[in-house]
Amino acid sequence: MTNKKNRKKYSIKLLFQNFGSLSKNTLFLLKQNFKAVILYALLCAAMSIVLTDVLKEVLLQIALKAAGMTFVSLENLPSFIFKPVSLICLFIFFFGVTLIALFEIGGMLHVFAMGQVGRDTDFSAMVSSGIRTCRKALKPANWFLILYMIVFLPLTQKLALSTSTFGFIIPEFIDQAISENTTYLTIYSIVVVLLSVSSTIWFFSLNIFVLQKYNFVESCRKSARLNKGHYLDTVIFVSILSLCCDIIINSLAGAFSVNLNDFAASFSGSDGILSHEMQVGSYLFTIKRIIRYLISPILNHAATTSLYFRYTEEKDMISVLSPEVFKSEKPSQRQKYFVIALLTFLIVSGSFIFISNFSFLKDPVETPLVVAHRGDNYNAPENTLEAFQLAAYENVKWVELDVHQTSDGVLVISHDDSMLRMTGQDYKIYEHTYDELKKLKFKSDLPGNYENVTIPTLKEVLEFCRDYGVNVQVEIKETKYDHNLEEGILAVINETKMHDNVLIICLHEKPLKRMKELDPTIKVAYCMTLALNRIEDNEWSDWFSLEENNVTPELIHRLHQQGKKVTTWVSDVEDNIQYLVSCDVDFIGTDNPILIQNAIDKANTNGGLSRLFNILIHRFSVNN
Repeated sequence: MTNKKNRKKYSIKLLFQNFGSLSKNTLFLLKQNFKAVILYALLCAAMSIVLTDVLKEVLLQIALKAAGMTFVSLENLPSFIFKPVSLICLFIFFFGVTLIALFEIGGMLHVFAMGQVGRDTDFSAMVSSGIRTCRKALKPANWFLILYMIVFLPLTQKLALSTSTFGFIIPEFIDQAISENTTYLTIYSIVVVLLSVSSTIWFFSLNIFVLQKYNFVESCRKSARLNKGHYLDTVIFVSILSLCCDIIINSLAGAFSVNLNDFAASFSGSDGILSHEMQVGSYLFTIKRIIRYLISPILNHAATTSLYFRYTEEKDMISVLSPEVFKSEKPSQRQKYFVIALLTFLIVSGSFIFISNFSFLKDPVETPLVVAHRGDNYNAPENTLEAFQLAAYENVKWVELDVHQTSDGVLVISHDDSMLRMTGQDYKIYEHTYDELKKLKFKSDLPGNYENVTIPTLKEVLEFCRDYGVNVQVEIKETKYDHNLEEGILAVINETKMHDNVLIICLHEKPLKRMKELDPTIKVAYCMTLALNRIEDNEWSDWFSLEENNVTPELIHRLHQQGKKVTTWVSDVEDNIQYLVSCDVDFIGTDNPILIQNAIDKANTNGGLSRLFNILIHRFSVNN
């Protein structure tokens, strides 16, 4: 028993000793060519932003023209995406973004590998290695890289490996649908576990692909053999490294933001940090993103290189490297000219894009209003009278709710067409009368611990909102069992005298067009989970309701030029609020009104450089 305990203590001690040794070696690698590494990271960041945007815009326009469309929404996505030209453009885009990321990864792994084996290198050699890696990836045998870079790494890898803008972002509404459905959640969890295991096994596949002669599939096999017996060590190392990165980044950001605030205060004649506590939060978040975006990939590549050579026998360090890696130490004159031409292109094209598309950023923005999504459902059960009352007491000027129709024609407030999630009873709303549904008691573990909560009617909520001066976004949840749903909603709106204080929203065009046929003066907003290109061509929609991942400053500007306001959903992370404010959205939907209102109060509404800076920082770091 004592021996087992001693062995356990020794193992833990050895683990931390190994991590300390790896950390020391990582810092050594960073120090060797620090200037070249930083310069290369800045080049890759510029490439990532400019080239990705240009590629996306060109390919989207080609695909839209071939499909005979001007914009893409969730409703017309199937007919758009399965066009042969669209599929080709999608493949080209993913492949192009993968190449941009590999250019960065190839250069970074080269410089740290050269440092590990004691060879000199420089910025030009990093560029040469990046080009060589991209050229190698163009071979059909390596196209599995696209799937690995686009799906495997973003879903499973905590360590950021590139400043490239590729990423796998699960929209809020899909994430919520997964979390609320046991079957979906189980399937999703199994997929993530399988991908995580695969990524651990193939942890060194990129190192081998860049530094050796093997194709990517062979590199995955080589990684599995190299990593064999070290899986637990690798997982622990990555976890500790990720934690240390967060601590370092947060500490540096905190120090920089405090000093920056005091520096600014010295010019304004104020008392410094104590009188600028609200700005500190904004500075902290901004600087943290800058550091994370630029420094994390560098640090992660240095650390994984250290671990890669730790698992490789000391005597084999140089022999495991491909001869081409050493050749890339001496870039040709043609490659130097290529770098100069590339930098010139990035500067010229970036300036042109900014002048032609973003000159409006010089103007200040209006402060957006909070929309309590399903009421304040952070502190009360969603879509209940209690949630809407709480939002009103918090001085929220807009609420959002969802409408369904019972079997006896009563319009009730519920997001789902079943009461299962809220009450535990699988009562389909369209199969039961209002009296039957009202008898159901909501679960006791819902937010706020409210008692005797029941399903409210649309009339009850609109009457309450009218009395308290609250505007309402009414989302139509249409099913095939409804009868004259639009007529019923309009009748209740007119009966409660809320016509001018209601916005009708829906994920589908048909109900909204029907509402406009019944009453051309009623205000409607097309609710879009996907919004690409010129959605303003959709002339019948008065406003637009956009899932927050679709928001861009140029899109909002075009909509405002046509007099159309924009509401977004669902923003529950205060870090994203400054971006939405700088984009000039009119309303921000949230489940947590108090948190988001505080974030809006802290946000900068100035135009000019500060607005551009906030947008670029979000753009740079959205996937890191």
